[in-house]
Amino acid sequence: MAEKTAIRDLEKHKITMMKDTNKNRKVFWFEKFSWFITSENYLVIGGKDAHQNEVLVKKYMDKGDLFLHCELHGASVVILKNPSNDIIPPMSIEEAASFEVCHSPSWTNNILS
Repeated sequence: MAEKTAIRDLEKHKITMMKDTNKNRKVFWFEKFSWFITSENYLVIGGKDAHQNEVLVKKYMDKGDLFLHCELHGASVVILKNPSNDIIPPMSIEEAASFEVCHSPSWTNNILS
């Protein structure tokens, strides 16, 4: 008897969990770009194409943000957002730079330098 009750309660819980996961969430403005959050909670955004690169620089780059770009044709622009205008920790800069290299043509063409 207790087993049947537990199974029924589990099924009810599954149904409510499925309803909760189907709720729409707010989409943030940066989700149309390539992005991630560093381990020190800085937002890093990269363009997926030339148009997005231009939009990132002209519209979303603010004073205090860090701009990263590989010197290769077709490389994406990466911006490390710094809303507090404090000094950005080296670990976050390194993570953003790794993100830039991984999204550049040098990564896809196996160019190491």
